[in-house]
Amino acid sequence: MSWPSAIHELVHALCAAPPYDNPLSPLCEAFGQRPITLADVRQQSALLRRLADQAQEETAAVNKAILSCQQIPPTPLPLLILGF
Repeated sequence: MSWPSAIHELVHALCAAPPYDNPLSPLCEAFGQRPITLADVRQQSALLRRLADQAQEETAAVNKAILSCQQIPPTPLPLLILGF
């Protein structure tokens, strides 16, 4: 993959990324402010599984972006100050 196409792919992926929302907010809403019991966890197990799956998908997307970035060769940028 050439670096212009890698940069294009990276920019496209970043533009397509949804805005960040706290992935645990549905869980916090389900449990509220009281102490969590085992019964609460069992009752919300479907939500916990869904959030875990979502976290794995987001981790895979981040890893894919990291791998794409690692393929871009270093390029000097003369307009940036040294040490930026």
